[in-house]
Amino acid sequence: KRMFNSLTRKSTTLSLLSGRYTFYSISNRGLQTKPLKVLFFGSDILSAECLNHLAKNKGGIIEKLEVVCPPDKPKGRNQQLASVPVKEKAKELVLNVHEVPVEGLRGWKVPGEFDVGVVVSFGYFIPRLVINSFPFSCINLHPSFLPKYRGAAPIQHALINGDKEIGVSVITVSPITMDGGDILWQKPLKLDDDITYTKVLSQVMEIGSEGLLDVLKNIDSAIKNGKTQVGEIVMASKITKEKGNIQWEHQTVKEIFNLWRAIGETVGVTSLLTCGVHKNLKVKLVELRISTEREKKNVLLNKIGDAEFKDGVIIILCKDDMISVSSIHIEGKKKISASQFQSGYLNQVEKSLFKFHSESIN
Repeated sequence: KRMFNSLTRKSTTLSLLSGRYTFYSISNRGLQTKPLKVLFFGSDILSAECLNHLAKNKGGIIEKLEVVCPPDKPKGRNQQLASVPVKEKAKELVLNVHEVPVEGLRGWKVPGEFDVGVVVSFGYFIPRLVINSFPFSCINLHPSFLPKYRGAAPIQHALINGDKEIGVSVITVSPITMDGGDILWQKPLKLDDDITYTKVLSQVMEIGSEGLLDVLKNIDSAIKNGKTQVGEIVMASKITKEKGNIQWEHQTVKEIFNLWRAIGETVGVTSLLTCGVHKNLKVKLVELRISTEREKKNVLLNKIGDAEFKDGVIIILCKDDMISVSSIHIEGKKKISASQFQSGYLNQVEKSLFKFHSESIN
């Protein structure tokens, strides 16, 4: 095993369902004395925020900072070209931007001289030729305790599974396996039972930026003393719209709530709804929670999916308990509160005709 011989180690050992981990942060010993020329690879809001933090260190540990990102793509009803968030941030920071060619990075050459590549939510596999162009290789920020949750959606999968904590990792970029590089830096992040994706992402932005700077300040020793990933590999594949379809007959209240925590603010959790003459309306449950005892009092629902409006929320009977929905979005309409839904759709509707049901998955 390769160990952190030349680094001072601060470790915290935590018990997790999947085992025990020791987390390392790098001390200020052996700081990088020569400012670094950094080429940043990114795309989304997480990478944009990390880029912003690195830019604040330009003139300090960072001498030169440029950005590689996906090309503009048509978006929205009008199919107008739109830039990814990291490109917008780079323009705001007046940084040079290089777009990925249509054919990807195979055969692509690094545009100039750089010491290290920094990769955050980039979305492209980086070939060995590109990695080897950097004297200090490439490093990657990934929000999980690798090798758990390799892939595109680690935060979402952690929330769906009801994990009590995740990790934020800085690793080397592997030319063979996505998210399979050596671990250079890790830090745990606790997850409250009701925390949602956007709040976790905000915390990851802050912690991850700290980790990237910590590694860059000690880049030589950090790369030399990286740790091979050990443990079970768990994949965290990209979340599709279909993942948000609630399966009322099969999912528990906790599973539905965790699904909403993970993707309710992005992809959305959806259901079909029958309400009087309105049949099979496709709806997003925008705001929901597990029903309180006060909300459930005197609510009599017989079958899974049966619903009732009470005290400003829609209460729905699930497999094992009830959930309360305070905001709803009917496809093709504007988002409305449960009270607005009651006024517009539930008046004159028999209770037996108000029901949520699952959309078939082919």
